[in-house]
Amino acid sequence: MEIPANTQRKRKSCKDNNTCFNETEVKLAVSMIEMLQNTLDVMYFLLENERIDSLVLVLISGEKVDIQTIVNQEKRDTDILFPVDRTRNLYAVICQGTEVHGGFIFANRIVKNAVFDKGLSVYCAVLEFKTTKYPSKEIIFRLLEEYINAKSENKHGEVIFKALT
Repeated sequence: MEIPANTQRKRKSCKDNNTCFNETEVKLAVSMIEMLQNTLDVMYFLLENERIDSLVLVLISGEKVDIQTIVNQEKRDTDILFPVDRTRNLYAVICQGTEVHGGFIFANRIVKNAVFDKGLSVYCAVLEFKTTKYPSKEIIFRLLEEYINAKSENKHGEVIFKALT
């Protein structure tokens, strides 16, 4: 039996009730790991040596709006901006020495400005952590997972945040 080309597959349940990820999502995860892992390793060094006490990662996208310009206007000099996928207008920001409340406020300003500028499909996930017990790849993957969930639940214009302990 042939499946029509325009039929979109639904996410299938995988082992232990986790979700399978499609090809695009897996490639995005690989790209994010390649782009963010070394910087996160430096941040881990700073955490382990108590030079900073927390980190916040933000992943944000929007259509018909310049996310990069908005982030550059809102970020501090210590925040590090990464263009994860310019074609999808997807950006990541690593905020050192920021706790979830500050990270939420920062992300919320970006989201509100993007929506105010008539941005469509503005999605944002924020992940805060204060420990190096999670491998950097896991941190990146968890951030992407929160972002994917925000998109699949159509959380346009909202900031989805999670703190890892």
